[in-house]
Amino acid sequence: LIADTSGAAEKRLPGIARMRQPLLDLYRHNLSVLARNGVRLAIGSDSFRGTSVDEALAIHDAKLMSPAALLQSLSSDGAAAIFPKRAPFGVEGA
Repeated sequence: LIADTSGAAEKRLPGIARMRQPLLDLYRHNLSVLARNGVRLAIGSDSFRGTSVDEALAIHDAKLMSPAALLQSLSSDGAAAIFPKRAPFGVEGA
C-alpha cells in the first residue's frame, strides 16, 4: 500500500482536493481490512532528506489508524520491514 498522505498530490494536481474525503474513506476501509487479516503495516518515507513524521501525522490527523497501531507501524513494524533478521524487531531465524 502506497498512499500519498503528505499533501504533495494536492499541489501537483489541481482539483484533487475534492477527491480527498472519498480517498481517505477508501484508505480507512482498506487499512481496516488489512489489520483485520493480520497484515503488518510499515510506515516509511521515500524522501531521502525527510522522515516519516509528516506521513504519520497526516495518517493520525485523518484518523486512518488508531494511535497504537500507528506507533507500532512507524516504529517496530517499520524497523522489522527494513531489518527482518535483526532482533528485537525481526523474527529470529527467518
